[in-house]
This record gives sequence, structure tokens and C-alpha cells, in this order.
Amino acid sequence: MLSKKDRVALFIEIHKEIEKSSTEAAEALVGDGSLGLDPMYVTVFRKVIADAIATTFFNFFTLLDGVVDPEDYDGNWPPFQISPCKEGQQEDDFLHDDFYETYWLWRKRRPNLGWKLDNETDPPKTTFEG
Repeated sequence: MLSKKDRVALFIEIHKEIEKSSTEAAEALVGDGSLGLDPMYVTVFRKVIADAIATTFFNFFTLLDGVVDPEDYDGNWPPFQISPCKEGQQEDDFLHDDFYETYWLWRKRRPNLGWKLDNETDPPKTTFEG
């Protein structure tokens, strides 16, 4: 049961790592040009890789939230909680929803590197912005 503050911190860190990992992988795939790939493919590969990583996290969070069942699982798949959050508890939003929503918060906070992982010119306002 993570607090809103904890969820934002966790998900922002995940989004940072997705961007970092997808950039490193894309740059490694394109390399120094010796394979004949145009450097613009870094952008293409980065977006495809980032989407694959983000989709994996999203699917994992749907399992934690108990909104989908694992394939071939026999029984009732329950939701799980990542703790702590005591003192008045509540804070019970779905992790998978918050994960995607915090991407936009990350996008607004990240430095302008001259590229982005999406095509939005004006990112939507999130419920995490105060």
C-alpha cells in the first residue's frame, strides 16, 4: 500500500530507467555506423524498446493489482500490495493506472534532450500534479 508520494517516486524512477535503458540499447544497436544504419534509427529503436519495457511493467502491475490472472493459474488470483503506508491507510489506487499516468509527470520533469518517447506536443495534466 504505497502512498501517493511513494508511488510517484517509484514510477518516476522506473520511467527514468526505461528511458536510459532504451537509449543505451538503441545506441548499441545502431553502433558507430559500421553496420550501415543511419543514426536516425536510434530514435526508432529507442521508442520500440521503451514501449516493450513499459508494457512489461504495466502487465506486471496489472498482476499485482489483481485485475488479470496469470495464464494457466488455477484459482482466485488476489491483488497484492507493496507496503508500507499505515497511519490513516486509504491510498488504494491501481498501480497499473498510476504507472502510465506518471509517465506524463516524468515527461514534464525531465530535461529537454531534444527528443521524447511520445508524439505529444502538450502532455496532459495528471492527477499527481498539485
